[in-house]
Amino acid sequence: MPTQSSIHFYVNWAKERLDEMDATLTSLGGKVGGMQANVRDTADKFLTDLRKAA
Repeated sequence: MPTQSSIHFYVNWAKERLDEMDATLTSLGGKVGGMQANVRDTADKFLTDLRKAA
């Protein structure tokens, strides 16, 4: 019985860590869209500046 109890402890611990990772990935996934637009704008401005300088 103690072995089974110990296994349940680690299984529950692993589930909690996976839930935390899932929440983090969900949060970051929502932020990526905004970052992609920001990066594209910055890249377009940079290319425009390079074309003006050339």
